[in-house]
Amino acid sequence: GEYAYTFVSKVYKQQNPKGKVLGLSASPGSNAEKIMEVCRNLNLNNVVNMDEDDEHVKPYVKEKEIIKIETVLPAELKKIKDKLEVVLKKKLLQLKHKGLIGTIDINKVNKRLFLGIQADLQGKLRSGGKDADVFENISLTAEVIKVLYALELLQTQGVKPLINYFQKMKQQLRVKANRSLFADADFREAVRETFDIEGVAEHPKFEKLKEIITSNLGGNAKFIVFTQYRNTGKRIVKFLKDLKNVHPVLFIGQQGKDGLTQKQQLKVVKDFDEGIFNVLVATSVAEEGLHIPSVDYAVFLSLCRAV
Repeated sequence: GEYAYTFVSKVYKQQNPKGKVLGLSASPGSNAEKIMEVCRNLNLNNVVNMDEDDEHVKPYVKEKEIIKIETVLPAELKKIKDKLEVVLKKKLLQLKHKGLIGTIDINKVNKRLFLGIQADLQGKLRSGGKDADVFENISLTAEVIKVLYALELLQTQGVKPLINYFQKMKQQLRVKANRSLFADADFREAVRETFDIEGVAEHPKFEKLKEIITSNLGGNAKFIVFTQYRNTGKRIVKFLKDLKNVHPVLFIGQQGKDGLTQKQQLKVVKDFDEGIFNVLVATSVAEEGLHIPSVDYAVFLSLCRAV
């Protein structure tokens, strides 16, 4: 609602009530509700969806080969994963006994489920249901979300982001969910083991990424590496920059203290296009709103968990 195009659309509608609006987007929204919100903001009446097989799009789509590469967590990370899953199962069992969930199968739950439960519980608080059980359930749900996030970091980002997360939790022991987790012996053991392997073991994705890039550098090849988090993007740039003939650059959005201005973004894209950099390490901003010159290889580093 606070995007510039919303204001422009409103003013345009006021000045030209019969005017026509055409909106084009590669990412209109993740669900029907979000798409309809965009339609309302732009006063759009019709939506046309086109994919790469559409006759109007197909001439501009290049052939691509998609290769899925699976990595296996090293024993040190697998041990931490197992400990965190023990903690998770205990918390899920508590929630099931309270009637908040129907399964303790960790493969059938996700953060979205518990964020929804948490929102419902907070709604009860706002409507006056301020009994001890509601507060306890909110805290317990928060514990589950935190353990799920820790598992996500371990399996998709590596050791250092997980250490940073645990450190942040330690600094916020006033939060009941954090205190409760650190009171759990299995959780404390997972934290200790994580700190113990810093600099000793790491997620195998990084070495696999190095292998992909160094083995395909010939012919002035260009790469774009997608990652979920900015901090991971910074780590990837640092990891790659000492490799021979590899010139990485970070490409992120405009928000936050460390964000790039639009001018800086355009400069990065221009330098990448001209070959000053040959590896563009990007968050999802590279998928939206800016034209990225053609690349030979796209690596989606953070989408899947290691097995």
